[in-house]
Amino acid sequence: MLFGIVLLFNIVLFPNILPKGQNLKPIDLQFAYMPQKAYQLIEDYGAIARKSYIIGELTVDLIYPIIKCPGSKMWLQIDMPEPSLFP
Repeated sequence: MLFGIVLLFNIVLFPNILPKGQNLKPIDLQFAYMPQKAYQLIEDYGAIARKSYIIGELTVDLIYPIIKCPGSKMWLQIDMPEPSLFP
C-alpha cells in the first residue's frame, strides 16, 4: 500500500502541480540541478504557474511526508528483525 501511495504522489500528483499545456517541470522532480537551473525554471513558470506551484508545495508536498513517514516506519518494523544482544 505504501508503494502505491508513493507512486500516486510521484506519477500523478507532483507532475500535476503546474498548469497543463506549458510543458513545465516541477523542481521537485528534477534529479539534480544547480541553483541557476532552479532560478531559470522558476522564471520560466510565469506568475500563474508560480502561484499554482506555491499552492501545490503547501498542500501536496506537505502531505506527502506526513503520509509516507508513518508508513515507512510500519514497513521497517514489519520487515526488520528485532536486534539481539546474544546470538
